[in-house]
Amino acid sequence: AVSNADAIALYNEAMTELCAVQKKTVMVCAGNHDGAARLASCNALLEQAGLFVAGRLRDGMKQIEIGENIFYLLPYFSIDEVRYLYPECEINGYDAAMRAVIDHIKTDQKKHNILAAHCFVTGAEPTESDRSAMVGGANMVGAAAFAPFDYVALGHLHRAQDIGENIRYSGSPVKFSFAEANTKKSVTVIDTEDFSRTEIPLAMEHDLRVLTGNYEELLNRAKTDDKREDYIKIE
Repeated sequence: AVSNADAIALYNEAMTELCAVQKKTVMVCAGNHDGAARLASCNALLEQAGLFVAGRLRDGMKQIEIGENIFYLLPYFSIDEVRYLYPECEINGYDAAMRAVIDHIKTDQKKHNILAAHCFVTGAEPTESDRSAMVGGANMVGAAAFAPFDYVALGHLHRAQDIGENIRYSGSPVKFSFAEANTKKSVTVIDTEDFSRTEIPLAMEHDLRVLTGNYEELLNRAKTDDKREDYIKIE
């Protein structure tokens, strides 16, 4: 909720380069680990520079139109938030809450409608580091809830994966546990003309590796290991 100074400095550097220097539109959606209110502070001012931040659902659904595409930004939310916003709806779980939110979105049938959201969709495969998503199934959302959209870009789970034809988790850009040691990280590039996808692999500056062997073997391997700044788990 309270990011350290180094993280804020890196965020500032990246957003300034993208928006002010490269003149790109950037859309940011708050997740369950983010301090949403802080992230979205001064958002009306930032939008003038091309940086759109969706912090809390109660602040309203952000819609950004670019050419033939409309992007809808849906940050992580609690069931109680949705009950407060839509008291007329019967909401008995997270799936019903998501459907209530989506029912109140007016999509444009003449445009491509693209949703960015942060949630756990039924059928997705979590990793060991997705502990908050693995506790029971109370916060799961059925993929059918996203039917009004041409494409759904999801955050929350750390493994890159498709859910059906038009729903995808791009996955986390870095590894968060040794259970992801053999996982390849990437970013997903979407062409909104035909919704074809390209995965761009990412290399870790400090990788996570699991080394297995007896004491002497591990010592000998360490002498020739040229990746001494990696994070190592030894078995």
